[in-house]
Parts: sequence; C-alpha cells; structure tokens
Amino acid sequence: MKNDGRRVLRVEREIQQCLSTLLINQYQGEYPGFLTVGQVKLTGDLRAGKVHLSVFGGDASPADGSAQIAVSGDANLEKWLAFLNYNVTEIQGNVARQLGLRYCPKLEFVKDNSSEKIMHIEKMLHGLQPQVEPTKKPTEG
Repeated sequence: MKNDGRRVLRVEREIQQCLSTLLINQYQGEYPGFLTVGQVKLTGDLRAGKVHLSVFGGDASPADGSAQIAVSGDANLEKWLAFLNYNVTEIQGNVARQLGLRYCPKLEFVKDNSSEKIMHIEKMLHGLQPQVEPTKKPTEG
C-alpha cells in the first residue's frame, strides 16, 4: 500500500508518546535517573520494534551542575534495560490497551546510541583548529 510508510511512522510516534507517559507514571521511581524514550523503530508489518532508551543523571551530579548522559557502561541504564525487558509483556499490554491496537508490536528495549554519537561529533569539532588565513595588505602603487 502507498501509505504504509506513513502509518509505521505514525504508530512509532504514538508508541513513543505512550511509553514516555507510561514509564513516568508507573516506573520512574524504580531506579535512579531520568529515563527518556529516544526513538521507537518498528518493522514494516508493525509486528516487532525496538525502543531506544537513555538515562540522564542518576549518578552523583557533577560540580558544575551539567546533566550526565548515560554511556554504555552505566549501571543505571543496564538496570533499566533489564527491568523493562523483564516486564515487557505487561508494558506491551498497556500500550495495546491505550492505543487500541489489535496487535501490539513485540517490543525490545535497547540502549540509545545517539547521545554517544553526538558527544563524539562534539569532541571532534572541538578538536579542530580554525584555519585563519593571514590577511594580505593591499599594495600601494
């Protein structure tokens, strides 16, 4: 069908919003840190999908007060992923009921790598030295 791509995007967006609300209302106090749903990616037939998560904070906050983004070795994110993947059937049932889906996609919670990619790009950009050309003085003549 012609609108299949748009339907997948719409269902991804609806599931992302539903999961965000569900995680805040029912599970936010389980582990430290602020859990965010970065992206939901579904297959074309809407039968399976991956939910990309990241955790902000949760560790001792730095002296400058900046937000800490969880990296792959972060224990809080690993705990969250294990907890959510263990409770995935309950979560899928809630999503199906709230969205009125006949078949809820089989969800898998995975680590969101986009924040790491952004930090890597920022480090690369900060490492670049600006190329300044010496200014030429106009010759009088």
